[in-house]
Amino acid sequence: MARRHHHRYHRYHRYSNRYYSQPQPNYYNYNASLNKSRGPNYLKTGIKIIVAFIIIGIILVIFISNPSRVENSVSNILNGINAGILSQSINDNWTSSFIANVNVYRENQSLPALTQSSYLDNFSKTRFMEMTTDGHYQITHYGADQYSGYGEVVFYSAGYAPESYAQYVQSKAPLHWQLLVSPEFTSYGYYVGQAPDVEAEGYCNAPSELPGPGINVTQWLESYGCTPTVVNTTWLVIDLT
Repeated sequence: MARRHHHRYHRYHRYSNRYYSQPQPNYYNYNASLNKSRGPNYLKTGIKIIVAFIIIGIILVIFISNPSRVENSVSNILNGINAGILSQSINDNWTSSFIANVNVYRENQSLPALTQSSYLDNFSKTRFMEMTTDGHYQITHYGADQYSGYGEVVFYSAGYAPESYAQYVQSKAPLHWQLLVSPEFTSYGYYVGQAPDVEAEGYCNAPSELPGPGINVTQWLESYGCTPTVVNTTWLVIDLT
């Protein structure tokens, strides 16, 4: 019988990466600039100002001569942005694309592709309900000890493109990635649902990956000096056999 695996993965920027994702001072470039001429370059500054006024003037002329064209262009840009955001919502297409990217890696490692199982889809839905009702969301993989022969991962991946998320998990959540590409497993099922979850508020230096079942997330975050908060978010539960 295959041994039981259970891992839970929070989006990495919820914890340590939230701080480090901010632009950091480039001290080397700053110090290098000190070695250059300290006098202001008025010529370059003046050229930049002139170019900026020319660009603004052109935009104003276009707007005055054909305001409907500008309005349509802005509308198209906003629609494109909205479409891009909506396309990253977690649904059947997103999950299929994500698994397809996992299978590319498995194929490169001469491993069989993961194939979807309706039985495991139902099982993942059951597991989602078990993990998210009656406050159980505070415990990683609540109820996992009832089962054997399964691998399980939980992702909070809303807003990410499926093509890049596989690479992201590989680098930031290696325990989860190991399950997805394990030769033990050849079938998968999943369920997507909205439910509460515990995450860190503000900066937190806790690891990005919760390493197993039965962990009280609130206490775990507090042990790193973090401030836990409860949010409603999208769960993607994937079970493997």
